[in-house]
Amino acid sequence: MPDNNYQTYLTERETPAPPEKKSGLWALLSAMKFAIWVLVILGAFSLAGMFIGELYDPEALRRARGFGPALLRFFDMDDPFRAWWYRLLLATLCLSLFACILERTPILWKLWTRRPPQDAKWLNSIRHGIVRTISAPRADVEKIFSGYSWRVKNELLWVGERGRIGMWGPLCTHIGMLLIGIGALIGSLGGTNVHTGGFAGDVVQLPEMPFAVRVDSFRVVYYPLQPGQWVLVDDDWVGRLAQKQANDAWQIRRMNRDNSEDMIIVPASRIKNQFNSEMDRANIKRYSAYVTVLDNGREVKRQEIAVNSPLRYGGYRFYQSSYDPDRPRFAASFDSLRLVLADSATGKADTITLKPGGETAVPGDTLRVTAAELLPHFKFGQEGAYSETAEFINPAVKLIFRGPRGFEKSRWIFLKFPSHESGPCSFTYRLAELHGERAQSELRTIFEIRRGYGSAFLWLGFIFGTCGLLLSFYMIHRVLYVEWPADGQTAIKLTGIARKMPQLYKRQLDRNLKAFRAQ
Repeated sequence: MPDNNYQTYLTERETPAPPEKKSGLWALLSAMKFAIWVLVILGAFSLAGMFIGELYDPEALRRARGFGPALLRFFDMDDPFRAWWYRLLLATLCLSLFACILERTPILWKLWTRRPPQDAKWLNSIRHGIVRTISAPRADVEKIFSGYSWRVKNELLWVGERGRIGMWGPLCTHIGMLLIGIGALIGSLGGTNVHTGGFAGDVVQLPEMPFAVRVDSFRVVYYPLQPGQWVLVDDDWVGRLAQKQANDAWQIRRMNRDNSEDMIIVPASRIKNQFNSEMDRANIKRYSAYVTVLDNGREVKRQEIAVNSPLRYGGYRFYQSSYDPDRPRFAASFDSLRLVLADSATGKADTITLKPGGETAVPGDTLRVTAAELLPHFKFGQEGAYSETAEFINPAVKLIFRGPRGFEKSRWIFLKFPSHESGPCSFTYRLAELHGERAQSELRTIFEIRRGYGSAFLWLGFIFGTCGLLLSFYMIHRVLYVEWPADGQTAIKLTGIARKMPQLYKRQLDRNLKAFRAQ
């Protein structure tokens, strides 16, 4: 019977069986049971890899000896989502889904293009048909069921369909799963996941990244003082806030070295909830960085990067990961300084005033001097001079002397520990006064930069899969047969067939007929 596939689709099976039975590898790959088993195995191995990653340190696993660790290393359980078995199972799943799609597309296309049976006698043998009768002109029937697409229309029979696009739902879902599998397979082959950052003014750029990100500022916002916080008192000892007292004071629980506790009342002006310790991180309310995207040297985008609010640009994602409280940078500035220069040969001394960054001529010489940098707490380490804190404990200024024929020399001078240092040529110098000095600490923000290959396939798979599920569950294929009465009869026989949820279709038909009779 030529219309058997169409009738079977409407009344019995989810998807008609192919006309001929195939065997071999293709039959195995194109069977949904095989794809489901591959998916189950893939999920079980992935779950085991996640648990093993939590229980074993990757470095310890690489160094461990024995059969168990060797077996785990063979299956690459230290990085399961880039392991050979993960890629093999994903490739097998994708191949199976591709075979399923190729196998079912011609069948679905035949069902889509085939016209409904124009002989209504086959309706007498179906079990789930919805049969109703009505007496009305043809124009009224067409008005009642105006949402139907009439695919057969003659003197004796009208056949209308609605929601026919739902036939494509399962195939769209298969295509979506295939695209997601391809995206995951491509993503397992490579990608970018780097932790890096910088201070305000620094530019972050990876070698493979075609643009750069400039850090404009980084801000850490702390909660106001409240019970339970660990705080720093008098820059000397750490305690825990217990209870707020009158006059803006706090009762603080202080731990002694013998594990005893003292309850001390301290004014709020002596308390800090921001200090260089692991304890102060519990006092942080939020931290965020303001950045500018530089593409070919042009500022193209400005955005705040905060936790759960990443920057997305050029296929990369910048997450606000953390910050580095242990290595802050201290920025200091001043309004002016007074420098005393003395000629070691004549003993004559001169005083000059320097502005930050400006060049000033040295009296009686061809040299020019510039006050370049101020460090509030001067220290010298393997990487050179740096400031240990933002407090002006040992302030030092870097002087740069320049002269004819490219002469240039730099020296550090100190305010609180003055000494007559030998300078360029026959001069000695010392820092006499420093005016308008100020300093603040800057923290280094840390970004997590990610880029996963295959993201386009993942998005397409998500779109196709979502559309397929919506078509499968919400677009119900419904067919309505309208048999016009023969000579001498007035009743029109209506037979409705629903692909799914026939009771819902029955209520819809009854509502339409009830509304028509009420009119």
